[in-house]
Amino acid sequence: MRRGLVAACGGAALVAAALLGWNDVRRERDFRRLLAEGDRALTEEQTSQAVELFSGAMALRPTAMLPYLKRGDTYLHRQEWAAAERDLRQASALNPTAPQPFERLGDAAMATSRFSSAVVLYRESLALEDRDARVLYKLSLAQYQLGDAAGALATAEASLQLDATNAAAHYLEGLAFWSLGRTERAQTALERAVILAPATVAPRAALAEVHAARGQVRDELATRETVAALDRAGPAALVSLARAYAARGRTDQALAALTRAADQDLGPDAVALARARVWVDVASQTTDSAYLGRALATLATLAAAPRVDSEVLTLYGRALLLDGSLAAAERTLDHATSLFPVAPGAFGLLAEAAARRGHHAAALIARAKHDALTPRR
Repeated sequence: MRRGLVAACGGAALVAAALLGWNDVRRERDFRRLLAEGDRALTEEQTSQAVELFSGAMALRPTAMLPYLKRGDTYLHRQEWAAAERDLRQASALNPTAPQPFERLGDAAMATSRFSSAVVLYRESLALEDRDARVLYKLSLAQYQLGDAAGALATAEASLQLDATNAAAHYLEGLAFWSLGRTERAQTALERAVILAPATVAPRAALAEVHAARGQVRDELATRETVAALDRAGPAALVSLARAYAARGRTDQALAALTRAADQDLGPDAVALARARVWVDVASQTTDSAYLGRALATLATLAAAPRVDSEVLTLYGRALLLDGSLAAAERTLDHATSLFPVAPGAFGLLAEAAARRGHHAAALIARAKHDALTPRR
């Protein structure tokens, strides 16, 4: 009797153990299925479904790090920064040795312009996995955004030692060299970035600036033409090309570039401002008053707009200076320096206008502000 009871109990225990084992297997299978389906939903931009699937995986295994990491990634994709950081911090708490949560937290900090925090978080990720070229690049970018060009350069070079095919890292290296005044090395790095990513606009635009600084006129103009052909999203590339032509006395080519900008339907004010800028550039190099007259007429209209910005007023002030209208120039430039963001050169032009009117104290103040805001190379 007793032996039968023991046997029955043992059999029941075996059955229970088998059932529990089967439940564990099924739970693990469902867990992996939910993760895989969540990944697929995210790839297909079905982010709400991805959140639900990863949440389901969390319910099955609340102490697993991966669902929190993946749901945090999804929230990053949706630009829901607070939710992303909540999940990513939980992922890090569940597995403190995983570098990925720190990297993603750094990404959230970068996206919200908290560059100091991003530097700390990327370094925490690298403390767990120091040979990650991607994270080194991200750290370099955060350092550059903080104004630490030397640190950014060292980190970008460390990233490139691990992955020399990353065009973005070469581009960042070039920017860091440029910020440090090492123009020859900047050109080499930017040229490498262009070779690796020939359809990317930013490295070519930076390379054009380096060509200009080094007096490589033919290369500068050719590079700006390529940038203008690649970048159809706005007037900046064509305006830069037009100004480069105007600076070298090629007025017809400058105005032709602006006609191309008008053909792109970039907005009447944008094209009008671009044309006025070229006319002012040309007027500063010639005695032909026609260009200056056109610029003044255009800029007077733009400056009268209710929400005029510092860029328009600074250019108008420069045109007024060329015209000899000193009182109007000083008044316009004083207004330009009161608007944020202040256009580059506004304080320098204000200093010139004040000095020419004999307002020496005002000129000294404006010159000091100009010097403080002007980057040194």
